[in-house]
Amino acid sequence: MTKTAIAIITAAILLPAMTGLLPAEERVMTVEELYLQEDIGIQVLRTQALSSRRDHKEQALETLRTLVEDGAIAADDSPRIAILRLLATDGSSYQVRVGGRVLYNNPDIRRDAAELLGEIGGPQSRSALLEIMEYEREPMVLSQAIHALGHVGLDDEGRGAVRLARVLNRENARDNPDNNLMYVTLMSMERLAGDQPDQLATSTLVNSLVQISTGPYNRLVREQARQTLSVLGGL
Repeated sequence: MTKTAIAIITAAILLPAMTGLLPAEERVMTVEELYLQEDIGIQVLRTQALSSRRDHKEQALETLRTLVEDGAIAADDSPRIAILRLLATDGSSYQVRVGGRVLYNNPDIRRDAAELLGEIGGPQSRSALLEIMEYEREPMVLSQAIHALGHVGLDDEGRGAVRLARVLNRENARDNPDNNLMYVTLMSMERLAGDQPDQLATSTLVNSLVQISTGPYNRLVREQARQTLSVLGGL
């Protein structure tokens, strides 16, 4: 065997072993290493949230609720907010279907996850709430998401105002609109208008509010529509 061949074989044997000796900043970690480095708590929560069992999803939600109550989830805590987003959209924008039927449709879990997103706040939670408003059709979940948005605030790009306008237009087009959903939406709009009036003072939203103020809603909803118009400067 030539000296060149011996050198090549020796390098092939030693190189993989030497990789572990390189400084951390010079190594490219494998997928397995990245997964193992992730907090075990995050792994457990994600597994529970993706489980087909309702009780596992409930366990994930309760763990996250405790963390939120303890102030342990910051507005930039991407992994935990992503898990809450999954729980809040599981059955709406995120669906698993078998034979055309949506599995894991738990609107109460989606509602509670939306509530927690509102308590955390920040751009990532806002983005999740806007996704809920885009795809959710269960009134109690949608109401909670809109209520949460009222506390988190609107985005600078105007997506929140567009989502609110769609909710109003959809309800106005129904023969039997949901009074509770509409009342919560109007209350949230009034709150948001106090801080970000320019975002909501659009012709589309004002026209919708005028329709609601004289539409087929109960007295409380009609009065709230007029109050929201007043805050927006519409009356």
